Amino acid sequence: MDSRWTKALCIAGGAAAAAGVLWYVFREDEEEAAAEAGLAAAGGQKFCVTDPSGACIGIRKEPDVSSARTGLQLMPGEVFDVSEVLEAPDGQMYLKLADGRGWAFTRSSRDGRLLCQRVSDEEAEHMAGSQPSMQRMMAEVNALLERQPELREQVLASPELQAMLANPDAMRSAAQQNPFVASAMQSNPGVQEWMADGAVARFVIACDFQTMSRHVHALTQDPETLAQAMRSKVPN
Repeated sequence: MDSRWTKALCIAGGAAAAAGVLWYVFREDEEEAAAEAGLAAAGGQKFCVTDPSGACIGIRKEPDVSSARTGLQLMPGEVFDVSEVLEAPDGQMYLKLADGRGWAFTRSSRDGRLLCQRVSDEEAEHMAGSQPSMQRMMAEVNALLERQPELREQVLASPELQAMLANPDAMRSAAQQNPFVASAMQSNPGVQEWMADGAVARFVIACDFQTMSRHVHALTQDPETLAQAMRSKVPN
């Protein structure tokens, strides 16, 4: 197996592991913030990003796919609250996000595929109560940092993240929980040595969470595409 391929897999695995740590670090704070903001107010609607290709939804400033982007995104698997729904004649639905980030939409402007769909309160509660997937962890951490960008420095200084970055064994163990990463490491003993030299930690510190989320989705959906995309970026 190409050494850069396995490095790419481990980078994505390390990013996923870090996201998992951060999800647990900020889980309680996120729930409290949501309660204070009234995001689950009675009468609101809930939607979930369900695009089978795993694409993010770029949030717009206005209810129009041609409107300017805010720079924020809804991540694959993310459940979000909607305070207003506008239906267009072409079948497109525009969703005003209850947290004030802007507008989302339900169908791709390119091919019309369904990007997100309404979920019941029971379904949303079940999703919240189930064991979190890596995609969900990434989505929740990303959404929190988008709403409060000043938290990034606090994140990097958090004892939990620093403990993982300082402990290659813990990072490697967490990464191995992903079957693609585990396969790469089992077939290439040298990858474990590479993970131990701090490269993953440096990547996590330098990388924004949107980039991490793309790596994690590529890892879980199509590791070969991930490898091709990262071959020119991963250090030897």
